Parts: sequence; structure tokens; C-alpha cells
Amino acid sequence: MSSGRKEYLRRKFIEKGPSALLRRDALELLLGFAYDDRQAFEVSNRLFEKYFRLETILNLDCKSLLSVEGMTEEAAIMLSSLKALNYLNVSERRTRCVLTDPAEACAFFADRYRGAKSESFKVVGLSERGRPIRCSTSPAGTTYGVSVSPEWVAERVIEDGCKNCIVAHNHPGSSCIPSLTDVKSNEQLAKYLAERGINLADHVIVGSDGSWSMAGGSSLGIVPRAKFF
Repeated sequence: MSSGRKEYLRRKFIEKGPSALLRRDALELLLGFAYDDRQAFEVSNRLFEKYFRLETILNLDCKSLLSVEGMTEEAAIMLSSLKALNYLNVSERRTRCVLTDPAEACAFFADRYRGAKSESFKVVGLSERGRPIRCSTSPAGTTYGVSVSPEWVAERVIEDGCKNCIVAHNHPGSSCIPSLTDVKSNEQLAKYLAERGINLADHVIVGSDGSWSMAGGSSLGIVPRAKFF
């Protein structure tokens, strides 16, 4: 087998798309990320010899994949993860992301700050039904802070044609509980946005110990005007 097989399949996929590949070739291309050229070819052939159909192969669990000669754990995890990713994608399309309560907002931003090492500020414009239009992120700050102007926030929301928004920032390596500076800055931001006809629905803080919703703590007077739809 030519040592350039992997590169040939890569170029064909990039230039002509997945429909230009045979099913065995497509599987071989994927396995090429875990094996050298000959191993990818051989394992791909063994899978088709045993299971016949690509659909069947991509629905196998790790244990079944590992029963094939030459299959490594890394390759088995890679193939079986495709089914999991497709399931999550379908589930997400069905549920359609809507940020209508503090718990949903916390989960939304916790996912986007996962692994962050420095502070940054995010703003999401919301449709009338609470669907996020876009998530804009400020330039990263330091581990201890980030500076964002109310003008920057307002510009992002206006660009998205929204009247409601949620903002967030993170506390890398520390608690999600807002500081007095956070509370004061949020009050100023809410006032600035309100003067421009924009409702600040929530401000989420993501820390090492979880996520804090200022709207969820509105009984404490943190964001007295925040409301969800």
C-alpha cells in the first residue's frame, strides 16, 4: 500500500467533499487519525468484513469495536463517540436552546467558560422568546479581573437587534459569589442599558465552585429590575 494513501483521502475529502469517498474510504480516513496508513486500511476492512454496513459500525459500543483485531482503545472511543455526539446534536436541535430562567442561563455560561484560565466578559442578545442570538466575548483580562465598558455591551446587543440580554463573567480559580465591585458594576450597567431601551435579564458569574445568577438572587436586591420571559 502506498504511504501516501492517507494524504490522498484527505485531499479528496477536502476538495470534493464526503460524497466523493466510498464508505470504506471514509472510515479509513477517520481511522487514519489513530493509525498509520496500512493499519487504518486493514482495520477498516476488518470492520466491514465483520459488520458489513457503515451504519452498523458507527452504532457499535466500545466493547464490540474492541473485539475486532487491531482495534485500539483510542480508536474505539473515537468511533463510538460519533454516536454520542450525534445523539447530543439531535437532542439539542429538539430542545432548541432557550434562556428563560436563571438555571438555564447558568448552565449556558458554565459550558462556555469551561477550562478558562483568565477572566472575560460575555454578552448574549436574546430574542423576544429568550433564544440566544449571539454570544460576544470581550478580550481576555487577567486571572483577577476584566474591564468592559457599558458602551461595548450596548453595541453588541444593538448589533443583534435585541431588546433583552444576559451578561456573564468568570472568576477563574475562585468563588462564583459576586463581589461588591461586581454588584455595583452590574447596577451601573443595568441602568445604562435601561436608558437605551435594553433589559438586562441576568448577570451570571462562573467560578470554580459553580455559577451564580444575579437574577436568581434578585430578592437580595442585586438586580431588582431583572425579569425573564
